[in-house]
Amino acid sequence: MKKDTPFQVMPPLDEWEFDALKTSIQKYGVLLPVVKDEAGTVIDGHHREQACQELGIKNYPVLTIGGLTKDEKRNHALILNMVRRKLTRQQLRKIIGAELRRQPDISNRWLAEILGTTDKTVNSVRQQLISTSEIPMLEKLCGKDGKARKTTRVITYRGKDAKRVQQALQSLEEDAPKRNLQLHNLERIARKNNRIKNNTGKYSMPSAEASIRLYHSDFQNLASVAKIKAGSVDLFFTDVPYDQHFTKQFAELAQFA
Repeated sequence: MKKDTPFQVMPPLDEWEFDALKTSIQKYGVLLPVVKDEAGTVIDGHHREQACQELGIKNYPVLTIGGLTKDEKRNHALILNMVRRKLTRQQLRKIIGAELRRQPDISNRWLAEILGTTDKTVNSVRQQLISTSEIPMLEKLCGKDGKARKTTRVITYRGKDAKRVQQALQSLEEDAPKRNLQLHNLERIARKNNRIKNNTGKYSMPSAEASIRLYHSDFQNLASVAKIKAGSVDLFFTDVPYDQHFTKQFAELAQFA
């Protein structure tokens, strides 16, 4: 079965280039990490991973990034590769054409920035594709929004560890912290998140005749939710999480008490 490589955006290396890459990896190891998403799909480093597989190398650096859209992954792959690869004019125009077919509403300037070329070159390819009806002529194009999406980034050096990162990110989904992490911290957060999910809904409320009442509410709304009268409380017992979100509310909590 052919391996899915949606982000293999560059032309394949010539045979002598790939042999040179294998020789370098055999002698010095993998110097640049293979970049993968949370599903284990390679974003950058297809040839490096292939060379390792052919050499029987199982442990090499992998940078796993979680939280990118499909378009952002492809743009990431383009930017990384365009910096390292020297392309002929024909190869560059072929890549520009492929990107314009994929997202014809991208602005010339933004695509030129991604590919490290000029907007004049991009526009030349665009006009050629419009003339052959391969892409539509659009009145409005989308430029770079200027917002950098925060991602989860974990680097590992063993094949098994990269798999563990993927499992943790798939478990956390949108709850994954958007910052650089070490594997053990990511797995600790995933375990805590799973415990919370597994315990949700397992607790039963006391019977209507019981003298105990449970209220699930922010303390700022507790007085109105529980209909607490002033001066009616005998004991105020707290056990709050000591993190940045809750410690900022301590003064307000004290005032409420």
